[in-house]
Amino acid sequence: MTDLFVEVSRSSTPKAIEEQIKHLIVSRQLVAGDSLPPERDFAARLGVSRSTLREALRALTEEGILTARQGSGWAVQPNPRTAASNLAVYFRLEDVTFAQVTEAREATEPTIARLAAERRTDEQLAEVTSALERMSGLSGAAFVSADSEFHALIAAAADNVLLSFSMLPTMSLLEEVRIAVSNQHGAAAASQLEHGRIIAAIQARDGDRAEREMRAHIVNFRGRGLKIAREAGR
Repeated sequence: MTDLFVEVSRSSTPKAIEEQIKHLIVSRQLVAGDSLPPERDFAARLGVSRSTLREALRALTEEGILTARQGSGWAVQPNPRTAASNLAVYFRLEDVTFAQVTEAREATEPTIARLAAERRTDEQLAEVTSALERMSGLSGAAFVSADSEFHALIAAAADNVLLSFSMLPTMSLLEEVRIAVSNQHGAAAASQLEHGRIIAAIQARDGDRAEREMRAHIVNFRGRGLKIAREAGR
């Protein structure tokens, strides 16, 4: 493993180490699950201090690329939620609007539902159905947490990591609106009915219907969110 890495200037910043590791991942010389060398050996191979190395490794962990394994050092391990959280912060700085986020959802999630209907396994269908059942009677933050799990399981059934990941920052950006919407009278129950129709289409392996039902669900959510925005503006 140490043969993959090349020495960097001792005066180099941790950024040089980060870029080297990222390059090895992009070029598929490092893949998910690979362990990095022990810190002492790794620092010696790179020609840097262990403190400089640790700073680089911590930065990559915060980006959702590495993980620190208790007692066994560092490993390449993607953390999609951490990476999506960083993207959500970026989008906040870009002043992404509610309309833009819902447009993005409408462009991706109906396709995700279609693929889930076509590709899901019986086990995945059972998981999505169970997630829907757990949402019953919930509202506010608890409902939104369960709703996120529901949509994530549908995305997992679609078996496309890029589409699955694209959902995470949009869900995060909409969290406050989603909580407010779920607290509206009857909104959570209406959402549950829509979820049920999506599941029925996925169960029937009807991709066309799953796509339509998911699109209708997102359009209805957008309407509920806009209603809240209008009321808040009064």
